[in-house]
Amino acid sequence: MHLRKFFVLLFFSGIAFSAQAEIVSVPIFASYDLLRELMLRELFKNPDHSATVNADKLGCTTVNFAKPQVNGIEGLLQLRANVEVKLGLPNSAKKCTVLSEWSGSTALKGTPVVVGKDALAVQFKVVDAQVFDTAGMPMKSGLIKQALQTRLRPFLEQYQLDLQPSLARAKTVLPLLTEHSAAESLARSLASVHLGTLQAEASGLKINVDMEALNPAVAQTLVRNNPASALPETAQEWDSVLSSIVKQLTHKTKSPEIREALLEVLQDARQQLKKTTTDRDALKSIFMASWDRLAPLAKTIGAKAPQQDLLQLLAYLSGADLFKTLEALEKVLGVDLSAQGLTKLMQTLDK
Repeated sequence: MHLRKFFVLLFFSGIAFSAQAEIVSVPIFASYDLLRELMLRELFKNPDHSATVNADKLGCTTVNFAKPQVNGIEGLLQLRANVEVKLGLPNSAKKCTVLSEWSGSTALKGTPVVVGKDALAVQFKVVDAQVFDTAGMPMKSGLIKQALQTRLRPFLEQYQLDLQPSLARAKTVLPLLTEHSAAESLARSLASVHLGTLQAEASGLKINVDMEALNPAVAQTLVRNNPASALPETAQEWDSVLSSIVKQLTHKTKSPEIREALLEVLQDARQQLKKTTTDRDALKSIFMASWDRLAPLAKTIGAKAPQQDLLQLLAYLSGADLFKTLEALEKVLGVDLSAQGLTKLMQTLDK
């Protein structure tokens, strides 16, 4: 699952900005768009992005969930979905006798909790399950409501957001991006990682990752030893980075409309870059604005792919958040984030 590549960069970002304390809490933010996309892939596996739960071996009683929407409400995560219920009983011919059919919707509210032996996974414990008819009126009782509530809780609670693969990937990638002298400090920091507090906010799930901070002396040495590996500072270098991103996305789609839109973003960026040569703040703004236009296109491409890659998962970051992460990598880890270095980093994470 390529989710781990997305969180590797966020681990880096948090480590970088928290390097002054002994024990730090690193915030990782998963938007509800991202959580919905992951749920579609892991729970709603039918071709039409629905999920069917059988209450018996013959499938006489089934619950079908479709068109899920995820949001936060009052500090809880809420999953809303359309529902179709078929109540039936097996007959003597080992076939089903349908007793009743019903359609409506449901709203499940759950609290995010930390689970797993290493405390590196998030699960949603359902605290409230409501059922509505097609007119949006809540159901108060009946076999349909009982059948639904019996299946709703285990359905949502089987979903877990596991960060263990992210940590494993970080342990593999970090040595490739930093000096050998930092290996011991980095290994100690990663070995201490566990999930702390969780909060369902208005636009996404905030996950605090607690860990031992990098040794400040090691971080300062990395910066001094890598003065030439900074983020691009010229229009030509940023042009190279954007060209590489557009090229990767273009290769992942056969849609003429999407390819044309990708090319338009690149052409517009180039026109702006020609007017700005070395003003780093202006170049930064051009990159972030271009990324914000590329992100929806990357999401569209990813929605049709069997599995998302790094670029399509990064599409859930705004241009400002992505740049913040890149700056963190540059300032503390001494990573090569030149135009060539950025391309190499993405290729490394995509392996």
